[in-house]
Amino acid sequence: MKSPCRPPRSASGYTLVEVLVAMSILALVVGAASRLSLSQSQSEELIGRESHAVNFAENIARLWQLGVDNPSSILPASPNSDGTLMSYTIDSNLASAGIQPPANVNGGDEYGQYPIQVDRTWVTVSWVPGGTTSTSNIEFSIVRPKADRR
Repeated sequence: MKSPCRPPRSASGYTLVEVLVAMSILALVVGAASRLSLSQSQSEELIGRESHAVNFAENIARLWQLGVDNPSSILPASPNSDGTLMSYTIDSNLASAGIQPPANVNGGDEYGQYPIQVDRTWVTVSWVPGGTTSTSNIEFSIVRPKADRR
């Protein structure tokens, strides 16, 4: 005679081990997704700060090319998103360079033009990447026509 307490053998269900394995897999997936989301957020913040610093450096360079020898009077130090200031320097050691005008398309003379004399210098912007205390620098050279040609 069968005992009335036992369920029939045909009844199916999940065992405790199967439930624990499924929950641990789900926990790993959720953890990986949150880590990826955090990484993307930090990367986006870093790219935003770098873009801000490059834009700031280009504005300084453009002011200098237009003849403003001291751009800080027009464009003060710009704040980062965390409140620290981006500082910049323009190398005071100007170098003169000659730029050759383009030659005639047909390969002839250069229209009697002489090389254009320009001032060349360096602009350096220091900025703080996200999550660090050290600074990074963006540095590039810029040129402008001599004062008598502006």
